[in-house]
Amino acid sequence: MSTLDYSIFAHPSFDANEYANAILASQPYRISSATEHAAKPAGISVGVIDSTSSNKEEISVALAKLSFGIEDVNRQLKNVINVHHEALLAQAASVNQLEGSLQSVNGRLKDISGSVNRLRAKLSTPYAALNTHAARLQKLQLASGVLRRVARFFMLSRRLEAQMALINQQDVATAAINGSKPLPSAKSPIGPGEGDDDGNKQRERAIIKAALSIAEIVALIDADTQAPQTSTSDNDGHPDQAFISLSSLSVISDHLPIVQGAKDRVMNEMEAMMVTGIQELDQSLLSSALLTAHNLRVLPEVVQNLINDLVEVVEVRIKTTFDMAALGRDKSIQEITSTTSSSSSNLLYKSRVRTEPTNLTAPQWTAALWTKLEAMITEISGDCIKVYTLEKVLNLQKDTMNGRSFLDEAMTLLENKPSSTFWAALARTLERSCRDGSKTSAFLLQTLTSQYPRLLRLFQDFFSRISVHTDTLYTQAYQSPETVLTLRSVSIFESAYLQRSTTRLNELVSSSFATSPTAYFGTSTYTSGGYMSSGPGGGKPFPGEKDGISIARVIMNELDTAKFDPLLVKSSARGMAKGLEMLCTRAENLAARDRSSTTLVGPTATVQQHLNASLVNAMYHCWLHLLKLPESYSEGVSSILQPAIDALRTTYLKITDPLLSAIRLDASSIINRVHRLNFADKSDDPMSHGMGASSLYIQELAEKLAFVRVEILSKYNVGELGQQWCLDLARHLLRTFVLHVSIIKPLGESGKMQLISDIPGFEFAIDAMLREGIAQGTTKLGWKLDAVGMDYFALKAFRQLLFSDNEDLAKPERTNDVPSLIVLHHILVRSPLPLPHELHGWQESQYVRFIEEHTDDEVLSVLEQGLKHWRAKMLSDIEDADDLGPPGNQKKQEKERELNVGETFVALASKVLQNARMGL
Repeated sequence: MSTLDYSIFAHPSFDANEYANAILASQPYRISSATEHAAKPAGISVGVIDSTSSNKEEISVALAKLSFGIEDVNRQLKNVINVHHEALLAQAASVNQLEGSLQSVNGRLKDISGSVNRLRAKLSTPYAALNTHAARLQKLQLASGVLRRVARFFMLSRRLEAQMALINQQDVATAAINGSKPLPSAKSPIGPGEGDDDGNKQRERAIIKAALSIAEIVALIDADTQAPQTSTSDNDGHPDQAFISLSSLSVISDHLPIVQGAKDRVMNEMEAMMVTGIQELDQSLLSSALLTAHNLRVLPEVVQNLINDLVEVVEVRIKTTFDMAALGRDKSIQEITSTTSSSSSNLLYKSRVRTEPTNLTAPQWTAALWTKLEAMITEISGDCIKVYTLEKVLNLQKDTMNGRSFLDEAMTLLENKPSSTFWAALARTLERSCRDGSKTSAFLLQTLTSQYPRLLRLFQDFFSRISVHTDTLYTQAYQSPETVLTLRSVSIFESAYLQRSTTRLNELVSSSFATSPTAYFGTSTYTSGGYMSSGPGGGKPFPGEKDGISIARVIMNELDTAKFDPLLVKSSARGMAKGLEMLCTRAENLAARDRSSTTLVGPTATVQQHLNASLVNAMYHCWLHLLKLPESYSEGVSSILQPAIDALRTTYLKITDPLLSAIRLDASSIINRVHRLNFADKSDDPMSHGMGASSLYIQELAEKLAFVRVEILSKYNVGELGQQWCLDLARHLLRTFVLHVSIIKPLGESGKMQLISDIPGFEFAIDAMLREGIAQGTTKLGWKLDAVGMDYFALKAFRQLLFSDNEDLAKPERTNDVPSLIVLHHILVRSPLPLPHELHGWQESQYVRFIEEHTDDEVLSVLEQGLKHWRAKMLSDIEDADDLGPPGNQKKQEKERELNVGETFVALASKVLQNARMGL
């Protein structure tokens, strides 16, 4: 037999019976794979599962194999023993020695076991005795505790009887004073001024003490009912603290009805004091009631029930007020309805309850609704004051043991403070009732929307009533969060009211300012040159100052109506600001910006100019009437209105700026024609000689200004703004004229005389524009030339400057009214030096524009650089002529003479520059 066969017999799951059965049945012996892998020993390799080969073996052969295997195993064992007999003998000797040691250890263990038994006997007896004594002590302690609680119960019971007797005695005394029989259980205490005050105080103190006694007795009874649930047991199953309920004692149970009766009596007295204290706002009585509830350990429940009752009263009152069906069931309304029905019809019938008034009964319904609203506000005010009084007393009263206020104790059951709960319930109920009432009754929505300021005044009256008793404020400067929350609950009426006011303004703006210019022109068509000719069936008239005044009046009326309420006026101001924004947007869309709106060709103003003038008139008068409006309101309202009012001014100035710029540009171009004339001495031009008549450009300028004054600016009814336009235009023309005439070169004596003739004509044209300029809408007289200021004085001084000596040009006292730049120009005109525009290759108009666009220091720097450049150029020319030798001597002499002459004027100009920088 091979080693492979022994693996089957060595397998842990080998079963001899199954193996024999498999041989007898001529079947292979198999071991399951799960069993084989789970129980295979380490170091044993199982190569096959079958016990035989694939051919079935005979029983005799199997027995022979087994016999051979047994003999083989015996033989191998003998060989192992022979080989290792010495080691086996040594192990046997070791086993004998170990047996002796084990016998010694066994003997010692028996000795220890005996010692343990003796020790156990010594401990068990004292332990049993101690356990018996401990059980006896526990029973004694239990009995002592029961007696102690019984004694405490009877002591509290006697104290309670004495206190209840005192309460009854005070009731009898009070009844004797009032001349009435005492009630066995008073439902309400005697208020201040009724009976003896000292007696009432003693009675309240007796009730408070009785409540404390009752609370201690109840605590004893409640502790008895909770003791079995908290008792523990020892290992033997006996309780650590046995429990005996006081209520199980007959001597105690006989007194429990008395205690319960006293508790009911004190609870009734506490509730009566609570109700009376709340109704009369008697903080002393309310404090006694709360202290009684605290002693009874029912303070959170009592406060919660009281708050819920007050809130429920408010909710019911609000729902009834906004219930139009309830209003229709009112007797007075029914009588009016029945009277109206009988007078309007001969048929006798009983009308059903109405939820909407008729046209005849609407005034009566409105009066009844406002009566109910006023009554609701009165009741809400009283309930709110009651809640705040209760909260104040709760906050003042404190527990003497831990210093904790009664309010903190009540908050263990309440979700929020009483005042917060009241305001939240008030706002929630108001919002729901207003929303539901508006959905079901158009009369309610229309009445409260149209008369929303009256509703707000009711709420303001409510806030003023409670402000004395609460910390709630509602003023123009500050609004408490509670007041804002309450007013937000009726926001449905506020939104409708604001929508109406905003719609009224928007409709007025829409009717005055169309969305497109075609609405004003109708079927008119454009002709050549951009003019508009009216066709048949023209459009609507242009907006004017009356429209602007009407818009301003609507805004002022709406704001004045809402002025009494700080929140409403802000909301109304936002709506008015949006209306003004709409006005500005429409005006910008309607304003003409093409060439025909700024053309000054004449002979009359274009239709586009008429349209722009009408828009500006309307917006100006609207702005003028609203200018002082923000000063009448608070800073918050002003911050809302001021940007919209400023936008009006910005818009109409944006419309007029292109026209005014065109006027200035056209007038400046006419003045620029002065450089086409010859103002030198030697000239055959008859217009260059001073013959007493003005030049053609002055006449053309006067005609242009007359056209602008009569046909253009006269269409603008903008009051003092038009005068300011004329004044600014006059300053611009004077400044431009002086600049142009100061750079005329060459300028001879005849040219000076011609300028002297032109200046009066120019002054007359400016004076006519100032005196007869637009002054519509104001009582202020026209301007005079002196009102122009320094620019006019500079023109007058320029006359004298023309005939001044060269030395006087650098003296500040001689040229005080003339700007330094004009003096410098005149010095350069008299000198051989080039003017700045000649030096840079500019046109005269370009140089004047350069002066207008830059500061005085920048212009003076350009002039100073021009002086240095001319001197450097002259020296360079002299050097170049000197380099030419004899042919250049003549040129050199001319340049030297020119340099000598020019140096005098350069010195004068330098001194003028120095004086200008020094501010002289």
